[in-house]
Amino acid sequence: MESPPQPGSSARGTRLLLELGRGGMGIVYLALAHGHGGFTKLKVVKRLRPDIADDPRARQMFLDEAKLAARLLHPNIVQTNEVGFDGKHYFMEMEYLEGQSFDALQRRAGGLDVAIPLDTQLWIITQTLAGLHHAHEQRDLNGTPLNVVHRDVSPHNVFLTYDGAVKVLDFGIAKAADTQSETTTGVVKGKATYMAPEQAAHKPTDRRADIFACGVMLWQAVTGQRLWAGMNDFQIYVKLTEGTIPSPRSVQPEVSEALDAICVKALAPAAANRYGTAAEMQSAIEDHLEATGTKAGPKTVAKLLGELFAERRAQVQAEIEARSKGAPTLAATAEIPELAPPSMTPGTAGFSGQSRTTTESRQESKRTRFDRRFRRATLAATGVLIVASGVLAAVALRNKAAKTAAGAEDAAGAALGPRECAKNAECMRSHGGEPWVCRKDRGKCMPLTSEDCTIVSEPGDVENDRTVWFGTMLPTTAKFKAEDARILQRGIELARHDFMTEVKGLPSPQPNAPPRPIGLVTCNDSEQTLRPARHLADAGVAAVIGFGSSGEVVEIANQVFIPSHTPIFVGLGISQAIASVPQPPEGPRFLYRTTLSALYYQAPISLFLLEVIEPLVQKSKVVGPDAPMRVALVRRKESASLSIADRISSTLLFNGKSVVENEDNYRTYAFDEQKPLETIAAVVDFRPHAVIIVGSNTIIEGLERAWKNARYRPYYVSPGSLINTNSDLMKLIGSDVDRRRRFFGVAPPAKTMANFRLVDDYNALFSEKINGATSPASTYDAFYVAAYAAFASGRDQPTGPDVAAAVTRLIPPGRAVDVGPTRISEAITEISATGRIDLNGVGSSFDFDPATGDAPGDLAIVCVGIDADTKLASDGIDSGMIYDARAHKLVGAMHCP
Repeated sequence: MESPPQPGSSARGTRLLLELGRGGMGIVYLALAHGHGGFTKLKVVKRLRPDIADDPRARQMFLDEAKLAARLLHPNIVQTNEVGFDGKHYFMEMEYLEGQSFDALQRRAGGLDVAIPLDTQLWIITQTLAGLHHAHEQRDLNGTPLNVVHRDVSPHNVFLTYDGAVKVLDFGIAKAADTQSETTTGVVKGKATYMAPEQAAHKPTDRRADIFACGVMLWQAVTGQRLWAGMNDFQIYVKLTEGTIPSPRSVQPEVSEALDAICVKALAPAAANRYGTAAEMQSAIEDHLEATGTKAGPKTVAKLLGELFAERRAQVQAEIEARSKGAPTLAATAEIPELAPPSMTPGTAGFSGQSRTTTESRQESKRTRFDRRFRRATLAATGVLIVASGVLAAVALRNKAAKTAAGAEDAAGAALGPRECAKNAECMRSHGGEPWVCRKDRGKCMPLTSEDCTIVSEPGDVENDRTVWFGTMLPTTAKFKAEDARILQRGIELARHDFMTEVKGLPSPQPNAPPRPIGLVTCNDSEQTLRPARHLADAGVAAVIGFGSSGEVVEIANQVFIPSHTPIFVGLGISQAIASVPQPPEGPRFLYRTTLSALYYQAPISLFLLEVIEPLVQKSKVVGPDAPMRVALVRRKESASLSIADRISSTLLFNGKSVVENEDNYRTYAFDEQKPLETIAAVVDFRPHAVIIVGSNTIIEGLERAWKNARYRPYYVSPGSLINTNSDLMKLIGSDVDRRRRFFGVAPPAKTMANFRLVDDYNALFSEKINGATSPASTYDAFYVAAYAAFASGRDQPTGPDVAAAVTRLIPPGRAVDVGPTRISEAITEISATGRIDLNGVGSSFDFDPATGDAPGDLAIVCVGIDADTKLASDGIDSGMIYDARAHKLVGAMHCP
C-alpha cells in the first residue's frame, strides 16, 4: 500500500466552478486556475470521493488510476498534469478539452438525420487505436511490460475536440501489472456492448480485449447499425460465449471486403485470432483509407463538430464566462476550496470504478438546468468522462487576466525589495555604460551580456525601454555541432533582419506609436546550459529560441524556463521527451517545437525500409526465400534515443513480419559515443542488410570501415540528415558510387519554394553560403512565431506569459500567412483586424497540438549529393521521394546521383 503524499502537493490557486459528474470512485469538477500576473486557465480536477477516502481499497484504486494516467503521454490520450494530496483530498488534475464525445457526435448526427462520413469515422478509430497502442506498450523503469488494458473502450470514452483532435479518455478501470488494488470478486468492468468474450467471462484479459472493443466500433461504423441492438447484458453474454458475431457484409452487403476482413479479425471470439496489437489494426484501416484515396483528418472532424454543435458550444462558453466573472483571483498559495454539498445523492457503485449511468441521471432533478446542459455538452451521456485538452481561451477570461496582470506584477516587485530603477538608461549609467536593462516588473537592473551571452541589436536599442528582447541558446562552439549551430543562429538573425527591414521592428499596438526595436541576447550553450538559461530568465527576455539537444531542453525547461514563465521554441531536438515536459496548470503552454518530433519520423522510416530498401536488397539477390533480410537498429545510449527507437521498432515491417515475428533477424544495439568499438564489432558480426541509426550519426563511419572484405554492405537510414560537407563520413564516401547510394536521411523537404526563398535571403546577407539541405528553417520559423505572438498579445512590453498565451492566435482558424519578409505587413494587418492568423512555416504547418506543442509536416528522403567540380560526396539532396504527412504514405520517385 502506498503512503499518502505529504500535504502541500495540491494544485495552487485553483477555484472550482462546478461539478461535472460523479462515479463510483471520484467527483469530477471544472476548475479555473489562477497564476502569477493574473493568468487563468480552465482545467479538470478529479477528487477521490470524501465518503470513501478513508477506505484503503478505494484509496489504492484511485492512486493506481492516477499513477497509470500520469504515465500516458500521447497526443491521442487525455493528459494528466498533476497528481497529489492537498491535506484534505487526493486529486488528479487534467487538461480541459472543449468538444464532444464520439458517442455524442453519433447521437447528434442521428437525431438530425445527418450522415457521418465513413472515412471520418474510420480515421477517428485509427487515432483511438494509436492512443491505445501507446498505453499498451507502457513499461516500468526496468523495461518490464505493464500490460495495460483500458477495459472500457467505447465511443463514450473517445473524445473529439472542436479543432479535430481525438483523445482516449477514462483509464479509471484500466489494469496494469504494477497496480496494487484488486478487482472486487464478481464485478465485471466495462460496457457489455463493447466487451470481449474473455472479459465478459471474467477471464484474464490483455490488449486484445481493447482491440475487440475497437472492432465493435468499426462494425457499427461500416454497417450503420448497433451490433447488439435490442439485447440486454445477459443476451449479449450468451452471444459472446457462443461466438456468434455476424460479419458486416452479412448485414450490409455493400461493405467492402477489406473492411469486412478487418472487422472479422478484430472481432474474432478467440483473442489469439485477433490483431496482436492496436497498431496492426490501425495500419490495416489506414491501408484501406489510402487505397480508397480518402482525405479524412482533423479538419473534417472539426468541420463536422462545428456544424452540429455550434449553438451548444456557444451556450457552454457563455455559461463558463458567467461562472468565472466576479470570482476573486486567488493567491498563489490558496488551496482548492470546498464546494457546498451537492444535492445529488452519491451512488453505491462500490469500488468497481464504473461510471454512473441511468441511476445517476435520475438523481439529477435538484441540480441546476445549466449543470445538466453542461454535462451533456461536454461529457458522454454514460457518466464521468474526464473532459480534457483544448484551449478554451475564452475572451472574458483573457481580458480579466490582462486587467489584473499589472497589479500582480507590482505586488511581485514589491516582494523583492525596493525598486532600484524605472528606465534602462538608469541601469546603464550605474553600470559604467554596459548593456544593462531595467526589469520593469521587478524594478531591478539586470545585465544583458555574460560570459556565455552577447547581444545583437542596433545603436540605442539597449537604452530604449520599448525594445523587445528575445534570447537564443545554441552550441556555437561545440565539437560536432558548431557549424550547424552557427547556421541556426544566423537563421534567427535573418528573421530579425526581416522585421527590422520591413516594418522597423515590431509595430506597436498603441495608435500612432513608433515600432519597437527587436534585440537578441545570443548565448552559447556548448559548455554550460543552466547558466545561460538562468541568465536569460533573469534578464526577462520575452522568449528563447534554439537549444543543442533534447536532453538539454528537458533539463532547462523543468529547472529554469517553465518556473520563470519564459516561453521556449525548440528548433533542434526531435525526442518525444520534449513533448512530455510538464506545463504549469495556472497558465498557457510555455514550450513549442518548430522542428518535427520523432513521432513523425517513424512512419517514413518504416515505409522506406519496406518499400525501397527491402526491394533493393531482394533485387541484389543477397536475400531470398531461404535467406531473410536482417535489420539492425543502432541507437545512442540515452533515454531520448531509446524512446525514438521504440517508436520506430513498433512500426517496422520486413520479411512480411513485424520485428517481434522476425525474431533473430532484428536486433537493437545501444552505443556509447566515447566507446563505440564494442557495439561496432557486435553489429558487424550480425551482418545486417539495413542499419537504422538513431540519436547520433558519429558511429556510421566506424561501422562502414569495419565491413572489410564483405560481399555485402548495408544500407543506412537515419531520422534527421546524414549531411555535412566537411564530415568524416562525407570524406569516407568520397567518389565511391556504391557507398554514396547506400546512405539516406529523413528530413524536412529542402526543395520547396519557401525554403528556396529562405536560402536565397540567407546567402544574400551572410558570407558563408548554405543550400536547401542545410537551411536554418526551424529557428527562422521559431523567430516568426515568437515575434507574431508578441504582437498578437496586444501588450506594448510583452512578457513571457503574454507571448506564450498568444501562440494560440497563430493556429487555425484564421487567414493563412506564410513566414517571410514579404508577408509581414499582411500578417500584422490581419492580426490587428481579427486578432489571429494561420501561420505556416518553412518546415512545418505550425498547427500546434495544444497537448504536446508539436506540429506535423512532410518529410523528404534525403540522399548523398555529388559536387559538380570534384565529383566527391557533398551536401545531401532531396531524392524526390516525400512522406506525405496527411496521406501517411511515400509519394514521388527517388532519383539519387
